[in-house]
Amino acid sequence: MEFTLYQTASSAACLGVIAHIFYFKHGEHHRQAIYYVGTAAFFPWIASALLSRYYGLSILGAVTYSLVTEWSFALALYTSMLIYRAFLHPLRNYPGPFMAKTSKFWHSFKAAKMHWYRDVWDLHVQYGEFVRTGPNEVSITDPQAVDLIHGPKTKCIKSAWYDMAYPDTSLQFSRDKAEHDKRRRVAWERAFSAKALRNYDDTVISHADQLIGAITKFNGKPVNVAKWYNYFTADTMFSLGFGTPVNMLETGDDHWTIKILQDGSKNLAALGPIPWILCILSWFPFLAKENFAAKYWTEDQIRARKNRVVEKDKDLMAWLLKPLEPMSNSAKREEQWLMSDARLAIVAGTDTSTAALSYTSYHLAKQPELTAKLRKELIEHHIDKDFSVLRLQDCKHLQSIIDESMRLHPPVPDGVYRMTPPEGLQIGEHYIPPNVTVIMPTYTVHRSPKSFEQPNEFIPERWTSRPELVKDKRSFMPFNVGTYSCVGKQLALNEIRTVLAKLILSFDIAFAPGEDGTKLMEETEDYFVLGLADLNLVFTPVKA
Repeated sequence: MEFTLYQTASSAACLGVIAHIFYFKHGEHHRQAIYYVGTAAFFPWIASALLSRYYGLSILGAVTYSLVTEWSFALALYTSMLIYRAFLHPLRNYPGPFMAKTSKFWHSFKAAKMHWYRDVWDLHVQYGEFVRTGPNEVSITDPQAVDLIHGPKTKCIKSAWYDMAYPDTSLQFSRDKAEHDKRRRVAWERAFSAKALRNYDDTVISHADQLIGAITKFNGKPVNVAKWYNYFTADTMFSLGFGTPVNMLETGDDHWTIKILQDGSKNLAALGPIPWILCILSWFPFLAKENFAAKYWTEDQIRARKNRVVEKDKDLMAWLLKPLEPMSNSAKREEQWLMSDARLAIVAGTDTSTAALSYTSYHLAKQPELTAKLRKELIEHHIDKDFSVLRLQDCKHLQSIIDESMRLHPPVPDGVYRMTPPEGLQIGEHYIPPNVTVIMPTYTVHRSPKSFEQPNEFIPERWTSRPELVKDKRSFMPFNVGTYSCVGKQLALNEIRTVLAKLILSFDIAFAPGEDGTKLMEETEDYFVLGLADLNLVFTPVKA
């Protein structure tokens, strides 16, 4: 052998450094992660066989040379990477935990505890408005950044985080802006137009009445509203998505698909920060058999809905099935979009509305005088005699309580990830380099003293009679803002208003004995959306 073991190790180490400087340091590589893992797994075997056959090395010698080559390359690659990230990276001067600067595994470890949004809050209290939370990531709470990152004219695009479902795609996970905008325009915006929403009102009211009936049957006993609101939103979204509910309000129990879809969301907590791991796992579907069972079940429901005659435009699927123009020239791609979008509607439309209803109910139980005030407003608008989803929009105090609840407890507390454009991003005195992941953590932004007076206090009047308590309205974004804002915002608000109005007209709301909301506040889990802890309330019928 012409090369000694030392020379082999040195050469491999040099190649590792070169690979980092000229390849891995540039661009995105997470989609190719499976090929890197495969190369690492098979290289020693192939190299050993070649060395043994063509260079006459013993099996032990060939294996030794192969492993030394691979380990030297990897050690040098990661050493170069760590040194660069810690001391040479363009973000090196942004404050943040040292471990966060070197690896996203730090974020993954912290997020696995499922209270990441509170960890981010603590980081911003410690370091300020700009915090480096990853090797190539900055968390920002400065209200100046809202329009620059999320506004309609932003040049920022979705980050690598959205490739966690790759190669599947949907309105949420599409990173191609042109593709996203086209799908939103030809299908989703029509599905949530004012005209379409009026066609959904009967479904929303029907399931809200079912919820009221179920709560009435408790006859003053404690009701875990976090669960029952979930039953309402799930039945509503399945009715609107597939034309038929999953009867959770009727059975008082989780449908197996909802449970699997929501449990699957927990993977986002630990693995979401490291999308390349999810890209690798997507090659091994047997590791998530239950998730795929739920996926195939929802696809069967979509196919059944396609063959079912439904009154014109009475559900979301009617619009998703008849876009104005095809998304692509591939029928398979069209089918993939449809299936993924349907699952998106169920998950996005269930967890977020459930959270908003639960936290608003918490505040109503904590401050009973709010219920009396809201009931008076509803009666003044004749909602008690002629219920109208549309006229609920005129109930300003009701909306102010919903807004204030969603400010303090946003359904997506972590915020969403974006990537800066090729020219970078100037935010006041701060320059963010090109191709850097940026995120505005909604929970922390909503509690910024720069944007809100008494930011940690529940004061609904800040949205009505005390506007001076809102210093910068740009920072209020429970449904996000701009091109990628929640397209289902108005449907969600209609659901929330309808349920709250019917509850307030029917019941007085109070904490159950021994309940004070502490469990909801402290034990709710964060895995991008919220996994709500229990909230037990007592509903006492209003005397006629």
